[in-house]
Amino acid sequence: GDPQPTSLHADYTSGRYYINQPPLNDYNSVAQIPWAGIEQVPSRPLTPEKYSIPHVCAKFGPGGQLIKVLPNLPSEGQPALVEIHSMEMVMQHSSEQEEMRAFPGPLTKDDTHKVDVINYAQNKATRCSQNDALIDKESARLLWDFVVLLCRQNGTVVGTDIAELLLQDHKTVWLPGKSPNEANLIDFTNEAVDHMPEESGEAQLSFLTDSLIATIDSLEKETERFRELLLYGRKK
Repeated sequence: GDPQPTSLHADYTSGRYYINQPPLNDYNSVAQIPWAGIEQVPSRPLTPEKYSIPHVCAKFGPGGQLIKVLPNLPSEGQPALVEIHSMEMVMQHSSEQEEMRAFPGPLTKDDTHKVDVINYAQNKATRCSQNDALIDKESARLLWDFVVLLCRQNGTVVGTDIAELLLQDHKTVWLPGKSPNEANLIDFTNEAVDHMPEESGEAQLSFLTDSLIATIDSLEKETERFRELLLYGRKK
């Protein structure tokens, strides 16, 4: 007899739906077309080159060495040369190298002797006093004397130590009411001089000399007393 009609659901569940449908021959037609090959272009950086021509490259290495690469191009058959120099030999006749050799370093607790550091600081202080090119020789020497003090007392100082250091070899005496810059000036405007009667030239000179000597002696005693008070830590 005639075949019974079947529903779409029945054909799908039984698998006959795809079998009864015509094949999709054009489904993979695009995939069957071969793609044209794309030429690969090597990528290049967009930033400009820092150096357009060969140049020397130098670096400092360990142990005081200078590493220098010569400006050769191995791609063009030039040998790649590297030079190693000793900075001690390059700068052996310079003043900086002489100071480096005199420096008792590296400063380590177990290997460095305190006496060597003290002698080095004392030599630097003496050289500062003898160097006329320094603007303030006294201050430069004072800094090295302070280093000597720190080394001798293992880094422990108090106010009296600093006061003694500041007043060491300090002989400047100035008159009351005058600034330290006027210390070496003689003040002839004393009240005693103004009211002194007119006498002979020798008598006036003798009076001025005796008055000046007495004033200087008194100021020296007062300065010594002031120095002692400072050394004992007195601030007022």
